[in-house]
Amino acid sequence: RGMSHEKPLSLLKEMKGAKFLPKFNEAKLKEIALEIGKTYEELKTKGSDVNFKTKEWSPYFAYLTFSMQRDKRIALAYLNERLSRLSKVCWETAAHVPPAIKDSMGILETQYYDEYR
Repeated sequence: RGMSHEKPLSLLKEMKGAKFLPKFNEAKLKEIALEIGKTYEELKTKGSDVNFKTKEWSPYFAYLTFSMQRDKRIALAYLNERLSRLSKVCWETAAHVPPAIKDSMGILETQYYDEYR
């Protein structure tokens, strides 16, 4: 089966290509989380392929583990970069969010911004 890295990488490409803050992509984050969950469930069923004492993993088990960890790191990097950019806006705009940026923020980002000021 394996994981496709296209969705997580597209999040980073959105951030890199955006002038400042692209629209929060909650749907894609949910898809990535669902994919990670499916991979985790597959890892649980394939756990018998691993000898934890000698740390001998089957190649497929290792691939799934590293793929899951990679996608998680990419999603977290996306979220971290968004929060870094929002913090920068707070400092630069004296707590007034420009409308174009406010429209791009997710619900939790708005809450973070309100508490950050």
